[in-house]
Amino acid sequence: MSEQMEKLPEEHLGEFLIRCREAKGLSREELSEDTHVAISYLEWMESGQWKNFPVEAYVRSYLNSVSVRLSLDPKKVLEWYSKESGSAFPERKPSLFPCKRFCTNVFLFIRFFRN
Repeated sequence: MSEQMEKLPEEHLGEFLIRCREAKGLSREELSEDTHVAISYLEWMESGQWKNFPVEAYVRSYLNSVSVRLSLDPKKVLEWYSKESGSAFPERKPSLFPCKRFCTNVFLFIRFFRN
């Protein structure tokens, strides 16, 4: 399967992941072994039980690993996850002040020792 599969408009992300996994001829156990994602987590992803995960960052990491193994575009998969789960996880946008944290710390340091 050299071309990427496309998610159908009415298809849930979990259904799409199942379809892609089966198209690759992989069982959940094989996918778990390849990605180091627990079988129970794969089951939750494939059934859309996003609330079962303790931390959203874990879901995003697992989806990224699964996407890569299934030759899917991780950005698209994460976008579909965000829409389906109602995630408010911020997209990474370039900061106007990339050194904001460092500059704030320097400012506080100078201010403290100036007095």
